[in-house]
Amino acid sequence: VGWSSRGPSLNTNKPRLSPQEIAMSSNTIIRHKYRKEFTLEFSRDRKSMSGYVVTAGRVTSNSQQESKIFVKGAPESVVERCTHIRVGTQKIPMISQIKEEIMGLIYQYGTERDTLCCLTLGTIDNPLKHKDMDLEDSRKFINYEIRNDITFVGMLDPPRTKVIDAIARCRDAGIRVIMITGYNKDTANAACQCIGIFEESEDTQVCIFLTAALGLPESLIPVQLLWVNLVTVGLPATALGFNPSDYDIMERPPCRPKESLITP
Repeated sequence: VGWSSRGPSLNTNKPRLSPQEIAMSSNTIIRHKYRKEFTLEFSRDRKSMSGYVVTAGRVTSNSQQESKIFVKGAPESVVERCTHIRVGTQKIPMISQIKEEIMGLIYQYGTERDTLCCLTLGTIDNPLKHKDMDLEDSRKFINYEIRNDITFVGMLDPPRTKVIDAIARCRDAGIRVIMITGYNKDTANAACQCIGIFEESEDTQVCIFLTAALGLPESLIPVQLLWVNLVTVGLPATALGFNPSDYDIMERPPCRPKESLITP
């Protein structure tokens, strides 16, 4: 599903190009053919964002200005709002069986050894006009992102070569490694197994941050992180900087949680 070598959505013919070149060619064509009017910003409720575009250039008396909405977001969110899917040059209804097959394939892509970060791209033909949208209320954006023709993109984001060794050394030193990521649960699980944070046989648990659960304002988060960094880390780190170097510290077992920090 998606752009083919013939580019049916935009009537282009690029049979000799590689998949990467086809993607860049499609992007160039879209940028020349359309002009962005505004953006429906991302929200964690609908897990997507959209760009509203209109035909670039002048509109003659014999033609009408075409408008579209391009949607990108988490597959599980965008697929649920889709009514049709483009297969080659055909547009077919999105029935429940197709949705299940698509989500099964996305799960497979996101949990294999070569973990892919999956993204869904949607196109909405003939959306509501700009004047008919309430852009002041972001809760209504989800109503403007219905009736998609969808495309799937999988991006390989491999870990750095030194990550696996670093995590193994942390385990030897008794350090518990926790990964904070924006991936969904299944992809995060596969990524952790890939870099050795936990084994395939281990029970896993994915936590939801309290701030997201309570809906705290996001503008406070950077200030909170800066305060924690300066107050709780800055002074102890300065004191430790005057201690002599311990070259074998990563090979020592960790201190017991109830052990005193200061020797009596």
